[in-house]
Amino acid sequence: MIKKAFFTVEAAFVLPLVFYTILFLLNYSFYSHDRAKLQSLGEEVVLKAASYITYQVDMDLAVLRVEDYLSKGILYPIGIGREKDEVRVLGYVKETLTNGYWVCEIRDLQVQTTLSKVRITGKLEAVFPSAKLFGILKKDGFTVPFCFEETIFSREEKTRLLEVSINLGKKIKGVDKAVQKLKELVAKMK
Repeated sequence: MIKKAFFTVEAAFVLPLVFYTILFLLNYSFYSHDRAKLQSLGEEVVLKAASYITYQVDMDLAVLRVEDYLSKGILYPIGIGREKDEVRVLGYVKETLTNGYWVCEIRDLQVQTTLSKVRITGKLEAVFPSAKLFGILKKDGFTVPFCFEETIFSREEKTRLLEVSINLGKKIKGVDKAVQKLKELVAKMK
């Protein structure tokens, strides 16, 4: 009789604890898989998006499209005329990042391009149906925001272009004063 009572106590307290622990580890491993997949795909996609916007490299085949690159206007690098490219990048990002997850879904994807960066933001929503089913948690999931960034132009390239233009401008009368005023304005902005 004593052995039977001991088994009942064990079955009532220890076995559910073991069951919930196994269930938690299973759900956590699925979430970890999805998070790692999002991290690797996100870094790859933002790099491809930056290459597309900078050099018109095809995002699917990684081939430089020379005719598209040469057809861009002179003001394209500073952000004028990028609207169609942003829409294309957003379509590629949605197609690439939203498939193949086990317990997570991607919500609120956005792509922003500035003069120097491409930024992809969104929310990773993890849903654990077994948690609500067995009453482990009040909520059946949680949401984690994510952000991936990549520079469009390398800083060394910009610095060299600025240095050449300033050195060329120093040879023209009156440019030294303008450059000095620009330096003062930049110092005030910092």
